[in-house]
Amino acid sequence: MALVSRALGVEPSVHVLRSWTWSWCRAQRELARLRFERRRAAHALDLTLHALGAAVHEGREGDAARLRAEARELEARLAGIARESRRVVDEAGRRVWDERLAVQPTEQHPTIAGGDRSG
Repeated sequence: MALVSRALGVEPSVHVLRSWTWSWCRAQRELARLRFERRRAAHALDLTLHALGAAVHEGREGDAARLRAEARELEARLAGIARESRRVVDEAGRRVWDERLAVQPTEQHPTIAGGDRSG
C-alpha cells in the first residue's frame, strides 16, 4: 500500500484517514443498531421486572418463576449487546491500527551471513 501511495504521489496519511473514516462510520452504524436493541431489551426488562414484582406480591408463584426466567434471558441479552458493542469498537480500532502500520516507513537491514549476529 505504501509503495502504491508513493508511486501515485499520494500521502499514506490519506489512506489512513480514509480507513479511519470508513472504519468508524461503519462502527457508528453498528453501534446505533446495538443501542436501539439495548433500549428495546432494557424496556422489556423493566416491564418484566414490574410484572414480576406484581406476581410476587400477589403470590402467583407460577407467573413469578416464568418472569424470573424471562428477566434472566433479557439480562443475558443486555450483556451480549454490551459485548458486541465492545467488539465493534475494538474491531474498528484494529482496522485503523492495521492501516497505520501498513503505511509506516520501514528500514531494511542486511542479513548477516553465517548466523553471526554479533553486529
